[in-house]
Amino acid sequence: IGLPGRITLEWVAEFIGIRRPGNYSYYGYYSPEQKEICLASPEEIHFFHELAHCAHEKLLGKLTPGQNPLQEIVAELSAQALCCLVGKSTKKTIGNSYKYIERYAEKIEMSVSTACLRVINDTEKVLNLILNIKDKKDESERIVIPAKKKAPRSDRGAGAASP
Repeated sequence: IGLPGRITLEWVAEFIGIRRPGNYSYYGYYSPEQKEICLASPEEIHFFHELAHCAHEKLLGKLTPGQNPLQEIVAELSAQALCCLVGKSTKKTIGNSYKYIERYAEKIEMSVSTACLRVINDTEKVLNLILNIKDKKDESERIVIPAKKKAPRSDRGAGAASP
């Protein structure tokens, strides 16, 4: 049996009939149609980036298909903020995030700072939605226990059982 010169895991998976969803040439992606986040990286920042896309979609109703520069900048700014908020060091990721934002800012002929300022309002809304999900969940699951009614006074003395 002749084998291809270069065997990849994708080739093996396809050969044995296993479908790998998505395109793993990226660290991750959010699929609005499937409502799923697919990751090919253990780094939290990539999950936060895709989570931000999901939250942004909830706010807008629908994302622009493809790599929309402003949506990508919102997601990356949100991801960095979330890393800081959960106590993750951004020393390893801040430079990559800057370059990522810079690449998308150039596509819309803006400086990095101007592009960030342009999306800061949406970024704040995305972060508020993500950070307030727990509060909203708690509110929706809150059980209201009615106040106890005071039992009528009994003339039977202390320790007497009520009927």
